[in-house]
Amino acid sequence: MSKMLWGGRFSKEPSRHVLEYNSRENLALDEQLVPYDVEGSKAHVVMLGECKIMEKEEVAGVLRALVEAEKLWREGKFELKLENEDVHLNVEKFVLAKAGSGAAKMHTARSRNDQVSVDLRMFLRDALNETAEKTIALVNVLVETAGENAEVIMPGYTHTRVAQPVTVGFWLSAHAASLLREVEKLEQAHARANTSPLGACALAGTSWKIDRKLTAELLGFDTVQENALDAIDSRNEFEVEAIGLLASLSAKLGKIAGEIVLFSGSEFGFVELGDEHATGSSIMPQKKNPDCLEIMRARANRIAGNFVAALAIQKETISGYNSDFQETKPMLFESLEIVGSSLELLPEVVKAMKFNEGRMIEVCEENFACATELADLVARKGIPFRKAHEVAGSIVRECVEKKKKLGEVSVKQVKEKTKAVAGVEINVGEGELASALDVSKSVQAHENGPNSNNVKKIIAGLKKQAGEKGKNLEARIEKIGKAKEKLERRVEALL
Repeated sequence: MSKMLWGGRFSKEPSRHVLEYNSRENLALDEQLVPYDVEGSKAHVVMLGECKIMEKEEVAGVLRALVEAEKLWREGKFELKLENEDVHLNVEKFVLAKAGSGAAKMHTARSRNDQVSVDLRMFLRDALNETAEKTIALVNVLVETAGENAEVIMPGYTHTRVAQPVTVGFWLSAHAASLLREVEKLEQAHARANTSPLGACALAGTSWKIDRKLTAELLGFDTVQENALDAIDSRNEFEVEAIGLLASLSAKLGKIAGEIVLFSGSEFGFVELGDEHATGSSIMPQKKNPDCLEIMRARANRIAGNFVAALAIQKETISGYNSDFQETKPMLFESLEIVGSSLELLPEVVKAMKFNEGRMIEVCEENFACATELADLVARKGIPFRKAHEVAGSIVRECVEKKKKLGEVSVKQVKEKTKAVAGVEINVGEGELASALDVSKSVQAHENGPNSNNVKKIIAGLKKQAGEKGKNLEARIEKIGKAKEKLERRVEALL
């Protein structure tokens, strides 16, 4: 008979090749799940004692062994052995060796199927909270930098072409607003992950009279997953959702990184990266390369690939547990690591950036960024906007042909062009034309856009939202912490 804990059915041990193929990669990741597996086992054993399924002495013996396992893990001395396949059997075999025959009951009314789901849900809610915390920190840096540059002019783009003048504050606050939506998604994912599958067993629940609400409470879960099959089936679902959210978040980080790469190039010259965030060339002495931002941009695509692969795995399986689910774990862990490291680096980059307003204004002027203001000025004189658009467009064409800037256009030209295009004479003053074609005044005219007062109002709103998200995060962390304290008190009382 096989010596595996599930070996009663088998006459031979699994081959080394099978163990390595099935478990080597998974076991390396399981190192991070040891404290969660121990915590879940503590709650389960406390519940088994409450339900009179285990004797008090047996419960105490198992809990002492679990406490020892946790201590060894924190000291880096708890070794996961390949022959035990995964974190669950490694912990259980340790307890069996330490606690004697009573420990054989600790797996009553539990399967590795609901056990791995519980471990991953506890791990993931902590990881989602950490990701939210880092994202909020980035938002705060973007908002702070936006406030410092609320009036610094820069070109805004559509189709990668200069469109209208905006400000650095307007640009960065837009990214901050977008990232706060990602924090909201992380909150929602946390809520969906924070339901307890423990007691679902393999897929059909159990005939033992257990208290699933007690284990959910001791582990800080909001509720119990009532349908046992759904509890097991959704193990892959919450991982796929998390990877999808990380893909969305990393895409936004990659977009910010990509824009900084572009804007810091000599052809743009809008931004100067800090020397500490750039690298040099092995052959070209003049180079200052944004390698870390290029890598950040590329790594976003790795997470997108993980999401597609995880979604495909979910689609291919039938209801109930399938070992296919194990393959989403590396994708989840890698995605979390990439996003976490990117969120730590990007705030440093943003803080150290220096903006060249003179160059940005120059690009606005060279590329007729105030053409829309000119069209609006003509339209305000009673000309239909489409005709006013044509007037401004034809003036721009003339400027291109004569190699002039829009700011050099005269009142006479505007009047003549309007008469030729619209057949109407308009009265335009020198002052109002100069204001329409002045980049800074154009920005201030957009009271619901990059106007500095509006940007400051936007920033104030973002700071408030970030503060609220921070409080929500603290509440989630506090709830989990209180559950841990409650479980530890129960454990100590039983030892």
